[in-house]
Amino acid sequence: MDSTAKFNGHAKSVRIKTIEGHLTVTEIRAIKAMLSEQVLRAKVSRKTYSITEKNGLYSVLIQEADKSLVYGKIAAHRATFSIR
Repeated sequence: MDSTAKFNGHAKSVRIKTIEGHLTVTEIRAIKAMLSEQVLRAKVSRKTYSITEKNGLYSVLIQEADKSLVYGKIAAHRATFSIR
């Protein structure tokens, strides 16, 4: 991820534009922290984030244990975003 070099030092001023899917403010904060540390997979609280990059577009897979359904069931959603 060569484009993560622009995060060093000013990660908070970088803007993430969601193209497809939905990202909460907390998820955006976690993604910015991951990109600033150049980490592609991390666990934050109960969620696991996996980031991939292709042609300047980023895709994140967010997995979370869903306790409202069946114990041990994993709920997952994907979002695509770009960095401005």
